[in-house]
Amino acid sequence: MRSRFRKFIVLVLSSVVLSVPLEGALVETASAQDAPAAKAAPAPSAEACGWYAIAACSASSDEANGFADKNKIGQVIDTSGPQYPNFRPGFFCVVSGPTDMNAALATVVRWQNSGVSPDAYVKHSC
Repeated sequence: MRSRFRKFIVLVLSSVVLSVPLEGALVETASAQDAPAAKAAPAPSAEACGWYAIAACSASSDEANGFADKNKIGQVIDTSGPQYPNFRPGFFCVVSGPTDMNAALATVVRWQNSGVSPDAYVKHSC
């Protein structure tokens, strides 16, 4: 009988340890130079802090909007805006968020398993 092993990520946040099943999901922590970016949706003037599920990024807003419209997922953000300080500027990303980490991971797994975005990943901003 063949056994299956599930991948887990363990994060230490303010003395709290979380163990979250990844099932193929990629997690990216905040870094101004990390992550590709995609298109822009109306953005608030304040920083939009939290976890993001990222489906796709492009230098073209039309391409990012086309991806979001075709797949009926997420919103497009402009990573050059001040509300996304940990995203690499100059891209338009199809995202879901900001939200909590578990919700972002669940969204990424859903996008990966459905084939909508096999390279989807999670990123924290702020």
